[in-house]
Amino acid sequence: MTAGDLLTISELQDLRRRSARRGAWLVLHAWAVVAGAALLYTVWPSALTFMVAVVVIGGRQLGLAVLMHEASHWLLFPGQSANNRVGSWLCAAPIWTDLPTYRRRHHLHHRHTQQPDDPLRNARTTTAGVLERALLAPYWANHHLEHHLMVFVSCWRLREAHALLLAKGHGPRMEVVPGYVDVIRRATTVGAR
Repeated sequence: MTAGDLLTISELQDLRRRSARRGAWLVLHAWAVVAGAALLYTVWPSALTFMVAVVVIGGRQLGLAVLMHEASHWLLFPGQSANNRVGSWLCAAPIWTDLPTYRRRHHLHHRHTQQPDDPLRNARTTTAGVLERALLAPYWANHHLEHHLMVFVSCWRLREAHALLLAKGHGPRMEVVPGYVDVIRRATTVGAR
């Protein structure tokens, strides 16, 4: 099944729009949160502010990985050059990753989605609360199913794509789990999908 089987051409074209302003905002947001967490600990050093800073910065490191992923699909910015430069230097390098290497490996993952060769069989949407989205699924990473169905849609449009699929009656065919506790349970259960 392809996105064209579920949505109209005009709906797909609308979802395909990219935004340099939105991409820049996402990268700036990630770094501003890191700086804010570091500043919090610097101004009020304590065990509590240290733990908060570690958790928040860890969530933004994951956020940088999500934005690197966006750049690997050329979705963070409209142009290929901006995706390569920003994705490499401001997203991948700070988390000790190489964008071209990641891009090659990741695109292989997309070739085997939900097939026996897919190593994680994890193309699902996870309903996530604010805290889960901030720390475990930043920048709409919880919409993994929509990403795999419409690999050409920027992360900031995935929630919209999800709502559109539901509005068109495709909800019963979508794997949606109620939270990351359920994802962990499924991942640790023998024979789980």
